Formats: sequence, C-alpha cells, structure tokens
Amino acid sequence: HKAIDTVPDLSPDNQNLIFVSDRSGKEQIYFLKLGTKIPFQLTFGRGSNSDPVWSPDGTLIAYSRFRYGISQIHLMDPFTGEDHALTRGRYNSEQPAWSPDGRQIVYVSSPTGINKLYVMFVDGTGRRRLTRSPKDFEEGSPSWTPRKY
Repeated sequence: HKAIDTVPDLSPDNQNLIFVSDRSGKEQIYFLKLGTKIPFQLTFGRGSNSDPVWSPDGTLIAYSRFRYGISQIHLMDPFTGEDHALTRGRYNSEQPAWSPDGRQIVYVSSPTGINKLYVMFVDGTGRRRLTRSPKDFEEGSPSWTPRKY
C-alpha cells in the first residue's frame, strides 16, 4: 500500500528528519539523514507511535506510544535505540513538547478524563498540572516559546 508520512520534525542541526509513517502497517517513527533516500524505522511492535519531537540539543526524541488503548510519553536516543517511558498510568499522556533549555517536557494528560496540560522534568520527575482551566475545558497541542526580552 502507499505509505502516509506525517508529523515531520527537523533536528536542530538541520541534518536529520524524524517522522511518522504507516509503511509498516502501523504508525511508527522513522529517521532519515538528509541527503539520503532510505529512512530507517525507530519504533516497532504492536500499537502505534506518534508526536515525535527532537530535544533542543538533537540527542533525544520524545514521542507518544499508544499500546493497549493508552498513550504514554517515551524518550528515545535515536542513535542507540535506548528507549524508556516517562509516564505511566491508566490514562493518556501524549503530545510532548520540549522546553527551549531541554530540561522539561510539556504534554497533554487526562487522569480525570479531560485533557489538561502538564509539565515534567526530562527524567520523568516533578510532574505537575500547568493550568487551572475550568474542569470541562479540554487543552491540547502544547508548545514552548523562548523568552526574548
């Protein structure tokens, strides 16, 4: 079948591209060194993977892994394949976005059934809700803007 490639993210050094593709039958994350033509698959297994984003220093990728009906935030070294979960639980955590200094990740989580914004340190500690919106107000698509004063 024809592959659908989505959600591209260019590395900070403009040398590598990560993206989501269904070319293997499930949405998985792929890596392409610019100037080459053949991407290689970074994620495998059941379920799907999405929302890949490079760390500001270009050494890690945060992404959403969907398994058994739940999404969790994972951190991967795309050069070694080392991968581990930053979030756990019976509710979705997804849509990661790096802080400009690379020390924190903002993400969407739904422990109450409604999507809210949360932030944590890159090692998975210090998780806290970021906003205090009305209880039935859905939040999503987080991003950081560097401060320039």
